[in-house]
Amino acid sequence: MNNKENRKLAIAELQHSMSEWALRMSNQEHTKFRSKAIKQLHSIFDESSAAIKSGENASVTKFPNSMAAAYEHVLRHNDMPDYIAAWSDTFQQGFEPYYRCYDGHDKSKVYDYKIKDEFKGYKLDQLNPFNRFTYKELSKEEIFFCNWFVNDDEDSYRGLFMEAFLACHAIQNETCYSCKCNGLRWNGGGNSSWQDLFCIVCKSTYEVKTKATTERVENAFKHNNILGGSYYRWFKLNNEKLKPEQKRFLVLLPRLATFNRRMLKVYPVHIAEIASVLPNLCPGSFNLDKNNIKFNSRVSIKMNTKAKWFDLPSTDEYVECWDIAERVFIERFSQDTFNTLTDEYFGLEESVENTAKGNTNDVQKDGTVDLVQQLKELEVPDDWEDLDSDED
Repeated sequence: MNNKENRKLAIAELQHSMSEWALRMSNQEHTKFRSKAIKQLHSIFDESSAAIKSGENASVTKFPNSMAAAYEHVLRHNDMPDYIAAWSDTFQQGFEPYYRCYDGHDKSKVYDYKIKDEFKGYKLDQLNPFNRFTYKELSKEEIFFCNWFVNDDEDSYRGLFMEAFLACHAIQNETCYSCKCNGLRWNGGGNSSWQDLFCIVCKSTYEVKTKATTERVENAFKHNNILGGSYYRWFKLNNEKLKPEQKRFLVLLPRLATFNRRMLKVYPVHIAEIASVLPNLCPGSFNLDKNNIKFNSRVSIKMNTKAKWFDLPSTDEYVECWDIAERVFIERFSQDTFNTLTDEYFGLEESVENTAKGNTNDVQKDGTVDLVQQLKELEVPDDWEDLDSDED
């Protein structure tokens, strides 16, 4: 597919996303936003700068072979801009109020948009994303603290742990799905979206996503419509000329273990080649204080390539997630910063310490991580590896 066709599809998808977010062309503010968004999308396609190279952040050091060390390694390589805008939603939902209705004979055609049950009975003015969302600038210290200690969002905390778990196992025990060589490397950390794992032999990339359960993984593949990270970074990565064996893979696994046919407790890991990635609006898109509109993405796969890659075995290794995160945080910032943010978010420092010390991660027991209950409604973006390209 050439650049002109890709551009046409991207603009069409963006306009569908606008309708899902209750943007109406009869509204002057929405019309102005639409023009700005399409202009920015054109600028992405017109950009002539060099493509991102696959594996540009691939670790040259040996990835740890224990879960605790792997988790600490991933935390230490996290990075983000100095300031990020967190958002809060009056509906406390964080997703679009409308969904698309497709033609029964042609799934590429959308004939209507219907409102989701959670938003029925509300006026358009209340659904207006420029009214729904408010934003607050958080420092790098606050973002790390929220994602590692405060948020009860499994996508940000448990997902990070599962990334470390998957990398720890795959690098030691699995071959590249494309070339079958022992060339897998962890490629996480800053600026690594769309290539969490990388093969040093054939240069294939692996974008790792987690879902709450195996059923959610199956549904994601069934509907072939999976939320992704930064569209800008995908576009830059996809500009790279690929070699025959060089593939772009999407990897999905559940955060909750299940039993396989041999009655072993595992996290089934599925894989498929990425067919297309199109721009998608998100809560961060409607921050009028930003010069650039944030585009996330929707991913479609090549359905005939979907397959079971391997079973990630559950382990009895006991990982003190809070203790590891606390140590890394204090080394990166300071004890005073940790104490100040602990008081701000939890009130009494001793109380949270006594509660949190018992919140360890036992993937053998129930496949979940117990976190301190989130005390604020502010939602912190969990895709900080994408944000350097989207922030001003």
